[in-house]
Amino acid sequence: MVMAQFEIGDEPIIAAFALARQANIPTLLNPSPFRPIPPELLADTHILVVNQTEAQALAAEILPGASDPAEPSRFVEELGPELLARGPSFVVLTLGAAGAVAVTTDGAIGQAAIPVEAIDTLGAGDAFAATLGVALSRGAGTAQALLQAAAAGAIATRKAGVFEALGTQADIDQMLGMQG
Repeated sequence: MVMAQFEIGDEPIIAAFALARQANIPTLLNPSPFRPIPPELLADTHILVVNQTEAQALAAEILPGASDPAEPSRFVEELGPELLARGPSFVVLTLGAAGAVAVTTDGAIGQAAIPVEAIDTLGAGDAFAATLGVALSRGAGTAQALLQAAAAGAIATRKAGVFEALGTQADIDQMLGMQG
């Protein structure tokens, strides 16, 4: 899987995703920090992961006048399908402590957040997106990948900082074992 965030310019991401698409390698885009997504990049994105702020900005571009597009049911009914029509086959709205919702060509699936005592939420979205990509690359189904991603996001909030707070697969497995 080829994964990217918007920490770099559009050109290398567009080139990498186009090459990945040609080679039938899945791509995951987490457009953070947010800027408009070029249409050709969105067309070559298999998995798009956005938070509520990013969803609102996307909706302002492609669904002007949409009412609260980052509210989960509106995302499932309006923005998610509109994004699917533009290229991705899987779009995820992260909701922080309220979990996440994914929309695919097969329908929608929700994922509850895993409750933890949050100290710093700065890297939670990064951990979620990266773990989602890794889990899917390893063959996990949608529900299992979302669960692992939720665990990774929760783990990342338990310490201050970003890199220091990221968990390992063992940390994710341990947290999910504690969840039953």
